[in-house]
Amino acid sequence: MYRGQKKYRVLCPRLKAGECCIYLLGLTDGRVKVGRTQSPRKRVLLHRRHNGAIGLSIEWAHFFGPYFGVPRSYWLEEQCRVELRKVGRQIGRTEVYTGVNKPGAIAACRVAIQRGINGKATQTSLESRLVIG
Repeated sequence: MYRGQKKYRVLCPRLKAGECCIYLLGLTDGRVKVGRTQSPRKRVLLHRRHNGAIGLSIEWAHFFGPYFGVPRSYWLEEQCRVELRKVGRQIGRTEVYTGVNKPGAIAACRVAIQRGINGKATQTSLESRLVIG
């Protein structure tokens, strides 16, 4: 843990083989990161370590899924990026956005995923619980 960073546990969804999820991370400077992963806990901890090194921490995390198949999850992630560009400003060619808050980012991704799966797959959103203390 980096000096000055709060200690917290991340309770992430467990995925079966071949499943992926889309995630949103809110950073303390107001930026929002969108991505996809097959191992949510490892991915969040990696972001925590990377952002901690530059003085930021993760304020909130939100997971969508699980969705079966890596190609499908890449496509769903791209749809989320398209929707987030409509409500926020993309930083360069990254998956990071500014000018969008947590409810706006979650709503944009829900719209993108719903459109992407035509409402056929489960629209469950797994809210990661950040336990700070």
